[in-house]
Amino acid sequence: AIDALLRLFPVTSEADMAMLSASSAARGWDLFRSARPEHMTAHMRNSIAERLERCLEHNWASHSSCDAVPARPDQLVGSSTAQPTVAVAAVCAQLEEDFQHVEAFSWATPAAEETVAALVRSISATEAMASEAVRFLTEVRRTMPAAWGAEVELVPYGSGAGEGFATREADVDATVMLPLTVLDRGRLSGEGLRQAQQRLLVEWRGALVAAGFEVSAVGLGGRVPVLAVSFGPPEQVRSADFTVRNGLSVHKSALLREYASLDPRLCDLVRLVKFWARQRGLYGQPRGYLGGYALSLLAVAFAQRARPPLVPSLQALAPGHRVFTDDAGSTFDVAWASAADVQASGPWNSASLLRGFFAFFGGRGGGTGVFDFCSEAASVRLGCRARRAAGGSSTGAGSTAGSADVPGFPGASLQAPRRRLSLEDPIETSWDLGQILSPTRAARLQAECRRAARLLDCPPELASDRLQRLLW
Repeated sequence: AIDALLRLFPVTSEADMAMLSASSAARGWDLFRSARPEHMTAHMRNSIAERLERCLEHNWASHSSCDAVPARPDQLVGSSTAQPTVAVAAVCAQLEEDFQHVEAFSWATPAAEETVAALVRSISATEAMASEAVRFLTEVRRTMPAAWGAEVELVPYGSGAGEGFATREADVDATVMLPLTVLDRGRLSGEGLRQAQQRLLVEWRGALVAAGFEVSAVGLGGRVPVLAVSFGPPEQVRSADFTVRNGLSVHKSALLREYASLDPRLCDLVRLVKFWARQRGLYGQPRGYLGGYALSLLAVAFAQRARPPLVPSLQALAPGHRVFTDDAGSTFDVAWASAADVQASGPWNSASLLRGFFAFFGGRGGGTGVFDFCSEAASVRLGCRARRAAGGSSTGAGSTAGSADVPGFPGASLQAPRRRLSLEDPIETSWDLGQILSPTRAARLQAECRRAARLLDCPPELASDRLQRLLW
């Protein structure tokens, strides 16, 4: 339907019409005279195309299923822990060959690159914002209950802690690292880890409110209990999210910080994708969409899969294993290569990377260079095209009704998973970050990626104008 719309409803100008003969013009216009205005503008065409995209995606998500390729759920790459994984590496060399992504680097003209550079400068976090966050955390530290002891630390992490992927809208994230003896007081009475974290945050909330901070307890019921505090001037209010002994997130943030130090072009891509998601209303876990962490991983995953790749998988290059054990006793491999030992490559610039990102996740028709939402999983850990793991899990990454055994793959299954985004957490590998998306939201995200891909599918001389229309 989209292809027919673009072919049969072309944008025409007075100059174009003057070039057409009277007979051919009459045939072209008379055919649809009763169905549309005399002149179809670019804005009208894009609006109709966007509605059709959402309609088609919603229909697909609601009524269709896709054939999955047999996966090897027992294949763990580069991990010494027995954690299940959302993604498994493609085991067929032909699959790897078919999944090449080819980009025309000449598309990004100097004008297009300057357009992107100007936007990146306007949305990147500033040193003043980092200093403001440090002052805020110092003030918050003074409100911690005395019963927590003098050894308690407030450890910042995430983009708000100075990570290279930070934008001006970045939240400040920090976790309270208090002695285990404080946590164990409740656990000895039968209290679970999550309940203990909630109780401690509720205790702290009272002190924060008494000190004049604006506090929200909405996030206390989440998978990881969070206490949100607002700060900053009225014209630019920011949010800070606090957790208790969330050491796993500290390691996740450290991995992203390592990727951010690899190449400034990767930082630009991540910031642009986050900004685009905010502009289109696709940003934030409270709204049921991907958060900054997941969007960062999605951008890094594309940079690893571009041909030629911009960055490798730091975890795949790790010299060994380093195991982190959380307070629940779960173990995770937190080893990766240092950015100082790795060199980014590829003739990419920021504008062509952004275009390639949307061509990859928003391409139509399948085939080379297009992400397969039916059976593929984006995995920064693997650093290559990967299949969604078969088999059920609490993450929702695998099983659906109607699965069957696959001959030659013991324990694997042939399934018909719904069309959605599957995004593996590179450290908590059993966690599918894409599961936050409902079928409707997943369809809208895919439709918006298709819209972006369609806008940027243009001649180089229109690149700057299309980028402005996409991002402003």
